Amino acid sequence: MKIGAMDINLIISVIKLTFAILLPICRITWGEIMSSGWAPLPQILHEDVGEVTMTFYAPQNVTFCHISTNDGNALEETGDYKGISETKYFNITTRSVDVVLSILNDDVCEPTESFQLLADCDQGYSFDANITIVANDPPNFLLPSDVSVLGGNDAVLVLIVEPPTGGFEGVLSCHVKTVDKTAVAPDDYHSFDKIITFPASTLADETDIEIPTRKVFGERLSKYFEVIVSCSFDITLKSTVTIEKSSEENATSNPHSGQLVINSETGNTFLICYDASGQEGDYIVLYKDSLCDLKVIGRHIDRYYMGAIFFKSPKANVSLSLEGITLGSSAVKEWSNSSSWSSVIGSISISVINHLARIRIDVKGRSLLFEVIKTQLDSNNHLDFYIISINNESFLDNYAGGLIGTISHNKFALLTDDSIEENHEWSAIRVNGRIGSAKKSLIFGYDCWFLNLEHILYPRKLKEFIWQTENMDLIQ
Repeated sequence: MKIGAMDINLIISVIKLTFAILLPICRITWGEIMSSGWAPLPQILHEDVGEVTMTFYAPQNVTFCHISTNDGNALEETGDYKGISETKYFNITTRSVDVVLSILNDDVCEPTESFQLLADCDQGYSFDANITIVANDPPNFLLPSDVSVLGGNDAVLVLIVEPPTGGFEGVLSCHVKTVDKTAVAPDDYHSFDKIITFPASTLADETDIEIPTRKVFGERLSKYFEVIVSCSFDITLKSTVTIEKSSEENATSNPHSGQLVINSETGNTFLICYDASGQEGDYIVLYKDSLCDLKVIGRHIDRYYMGAIFFKSPKANVSLSLEGITLGSSAVKEWSNSSSWSSVIGSISISVINHLARIRIDVKGRSLLFEVIKTQLDSNNHLDFYIISINNESFLDNYAGGLIGTISHNKFALLTDDSIEENHEWSAIRVNGRIGSAKKSLIFGYDCWFLNLEHILYPRKLKEFIWQTENMDLIQ
C-alpha cells in the first residue's frame, strides 16, 4: 500500500497532537518519580520538640551522599542541636533515607535560630535544608493594667522583663505606643511612640515609661488613653491610663489611709498608702473584726477626706469627729492640739495626746490597736485612720474584714526592692496577678508606696464598702 504525501502529513499531525496531550502528563509523573532533596520543608521547630525525622531523596544516578549539619546562628557547641556527620548509600531499590535530628532544649531565652542540614553526593549533587528553631521559654513582660494620674502630672508605667531561669541572649525590644480614647493627644497628654530595649541578662530588668499629661477641666471628672506595648516573642501588653480631674477638690497630694502588707515573694512587710474616695455624707466600712464583733466606719466630708470615724461594738461605741470625741452616750469631749486625757468604756480604751487619739480594744483574748490623727490644714481639716497592730503583730489575720482587712488578704508582690530608696521614686506592685505603678509618698511621717485603690482592692470594688445611710446598725 502506498502512502501519499498527504497521508504522511496527516500521520505527522496526529503524532504531534498525541505528544501535545501526553507530554505534560509524562512530565508531571516523571517529576514526581525523580524528585530529589530534603522533605518535608519548611522545617520550623520548637526547641522542646526533641527529635524530628527528615527524609532525603537521592537523584537516580547517585550512589552515596555525605549527610551533615552546619551551624547558622544556632550552634552545636552551645547545645542548640546535636550535630550529624555520616555517609548514606543508595542502590536501584533504595533511593531515600531517613535522618533523625535532635533538637536540644534549655532554659535560656533565645531569639529564633537556625542551622543547615546538608547532603553532598557523588555526581556533583548537593542539597541543603534550613532548620529553624523557635525558643519555647520566652521572657515574662509585666506592665500595670491600670494607672491613674492627676492631670498636669506625668503618668509613669513601670515595664518589667523577667527572664527564664537561664536568662536571655541577645537584645529584647518593646514597641511602646499610646492610643487615643476619651483623652486625645496632644490636648490631654503627650503621645508616646518609642522602641525600648533590654540587653542580655540573667536578672530581671525594668524601665519607666513617663508620659506627661495635661489638666482636665469642665464637667468631666476624668479621661483616659491606652498604652500598647508590643514586645519580642509576639507578646502584647495593654495599660489604661486615667487622667483625673485636677481641680482643688480632687487634689490628693497626701494619702490618708495606709497599712502594712506582706510581700508574697520575700515574706517581708512593706507599707502601702492610698485614698478611698467617696461623696460627702458617704459611710465607708474601714475595718471589721469578726471575732470581736467590731466595725470601724468613716464618714466622708468631701470626695477624699473623712470628718468622722465610729468604733461600733455590741458593748461600747466611740465616735471621733473634728468637733471632738464621744464615748458611748456621754457628752462630747474636747479634742484639740493641747488635749491630753484618757478614758475607758467597756472593752475600749482611748488616750488622746494633742492631735493623736489611740484606741485599744481588748476582748476575747484579742488585742487591737488603732490610731486616728486629726489633721488641721487651712482648707481641709480631716481625720486619718491607721491600724497599728492586731495581737501585737503589724499585719492582719483571717478575722480582719472591711476595706482594710480585704486589702490585707490580697496577694502582694513588690517587684523592686522591699526598701524605699531615696533615688527610687516609682515601683511596680503586683496584686492578685495584676501589675500597678506605685509612687513613693509619706503617711504619718513614714515612707510608703502610694497606689490606686482600685488596683490594690481588685477584684473587689470600693462601692461594696460604701453606704448612704446614717443608721449604722444597717451597715454590714
